[in-house]
Amino acid sequence: MPRPLGFDLDAARAGIMRVFWERGYAGASLGDLERATSLVRTSLYNSFGKKPEMFLESLRLYHDAMADRMDAAVKDRGVEALAEVVSAMIEGADETVGQPAGCLMVGAATQSGALEGRHLELVRAYRRMLVRTARDVLERDRASGRLVEGVDPDGAAELLVCAVWGALAAQCLGEGAPPTASAAFLRTMIAGWIRD
Repeated sequence: MPRPLGFDLDAARAGIMRVFWERGYAGASLGDLERATSLVRTSLYNSFGKKPEMFLESLRLYHDAMADRMDAAVKDRGVEALAEVVSAMIEGADETVGQPAGCLMVGAATQSGALEGRHLELVRAYRRMLVRTARDVLERDRASGRLVEGVDPDGAAELLVCAVWGALAAQCLGEGAPPTASAAFLRTMIAGWIRD
């Protein structure tokens, strides 16, 4: 019979993900990961694998959690829900759930040269999920007649994701417009896509 773990597995996973989210893949040291989990290196490796495996698991956890949040935010709702989601993503941290500012996936994309192909595929899958979700909402509004003539759901969805990722990448660099200004502009743009 295996021995029970002497630590909270979910809390350790959350700690690992937070380190990668805040420091990026290249900037996360094993010491950072040990401190975040309260595990010594041997226990860390035995429980989660080496750094590439820990990062892969963090990307999966992030993708799944954010996909669930996106689905809940836009379920049976229109373009207004996209404006809320875009604002939440750009404006940063969700203190209610202890979420750091920025985006783990955008941070990973900015370090793509340091990542393995399996990491990049998860980043790409996450981006495709965002585009698909936005497109589905826009298609729903087009089918109901709410979408302004000439707004292409495919192009608009791609534009939204590019704008959000660009704003988040600028935040990673410490540049760009203040998050609230970028989010306000995008909300105004999105509001123009629906009929009064």
